[in-house]
Amino acid sequence: MITSDIQTVAIRLVSVKAAEVWGRGHLEDLGTFVAGTAFPLAHQGEQGKKYLFCKVGDMNRLGNEVEIVGTANTIDEDVARELGAKPLPIGTVVFPKIGGAIATNKRRIIVRDTIVDNNVMGIAPAPYTATKWLYYLLRGIDLSEYQSGTSVPALKQSVVARLEVPLIPLEYQFQISVFLDWLSKRTADISWDQAPPLPKELAEQRRVVERIEQLATKIHEAHDLRHQATEEAETLLQSDLSARLARAEENFGVRRMGDVTKCAAGFGFPKQYQGRVGLKYPFAKVSDMNLPENERAITTAQNWVGDDDVREMGLKIYPVGTIIFPKIGGAIATNKRRVLALPATFDNNIMGLIPSEDLLSDYLFSFMQSFDLTELQAGTSVPAISQGKVEELKIPVPPLPDQRRIVAYLDDLHAKVNSLKELQAQTAAELDALLPSILDKAFKGEL
Repeated sequence: MITSDIQTVAIRLVSVKAAEVWGRGHLEDLGTFVAGTAFPLAHQGEQGKKYLFCKVGDMNRLGNEVEIVGTANTIDEDVARELGAKPLPIGTVVFPKIGGAIATNKRRIIVRDTIVDNNVMGIAPAPYTATKWLYYLLRGIDLSEYQSGTSVPALKQSVVARLEVPLIPLEYQFQISVFLDWLSKRTADISWDQAPPLPKELAEQRRVVERIEQLATKIHEAHDLRHQATEEAETLLQSDLSARLARAEENFGVRRMGDVTKCAAGFGFPKQYQGRVGLKYPFAKVSDMNLPENERAITTAQNWVGDDDVREMGLKIYPVGTIIFPKIGGAIATNKRRVLALPATFDNNIMGLIPSEDLLSDYLFSFMQSFDLTELQAGTSVPAISQGKVEELKIPVPPLPDQRRIVAYLDDLHAKVNSLKELQAQTAAELDALLPSILDKAFKGEL
């Protein structure tokens, strides 16, 4: 679990317990809400003036991760008077109040004379509210849960003001903030023994936060180990494929691809023929290689054509066993290869290879998986694979019985890798479900 996640958990655990110990109030009890000002384009773009003018985008500026120390725009006193704008009190905590930015849950502290625009809301802390605690408290509240509107979500001050919050004595606010500051800066080499103490009433929350981090770390390590195991299995599969092809080359030599296959070209696909299904032949496009049913073989497509369409467009229907792959653009780098599982045609962003009687389709498919397709491409702005380049590839061609043995072995190995992937996916889902369960127990005091 990353530090910001642990910090959010800590804030929420502290808030829940603190409310039990010291009582509850509303967010408006902790300070005064302040609003932003419209910022006409005519006054934007100035630097070096007296007041920073903070927009939501300024919260993303380098150096503004916690405090607003710089903005893209500044204004002077004359412009401020013209706009009817006043700088916010130092220590005000600001956050987005309109649009998708609400869901980013950004909170920032005003530390110098700053005016904010009308997409920002702020709370100026009361004398009995520590700025840093107010900042952390707001960090622990997902304000997107309280927004209204659909096309343009917005926060209403009347709603935010009535959110329930713990009313913690000022001295303890400072103590909690010091702990959360430490947590935000903590790295793996900093022991929990060095953590600043929380108030004695919250000592159990500190233990729970430490325990949650330990469990979350183990969960993420398990994720990483599963992922690493899958990657290693894929590497071994590729290495074994290369080794077997190398032995086949050593024993039987190589032949030119153009001598043992026939290159198959794709066709243009006018829009008036697209979007139809239930006809005789799939018309495969590169995007069809991404369909779940087409992970290895083309068994379906988003567009189909009939015999009349074939005649009208001058299409060719290619046989079962044809190997296809992208030949133009960024799709080459996806390294997708598919085999036709039924007679089909395809568009002109795809190239196909029809194996001769000397080649098994599955063996050709395995060979095509043994290298990176980008090695064949030419061009920079729009990379492409030429037929001539493919025809000059050298492929070992052992006797058909040997090809069958190689394919059977690789299929078995591939099935084991796929089983490992499925197990990894199942375990990942179980691990993903484990952390929310841990957090639920923590908030119920059962951890």
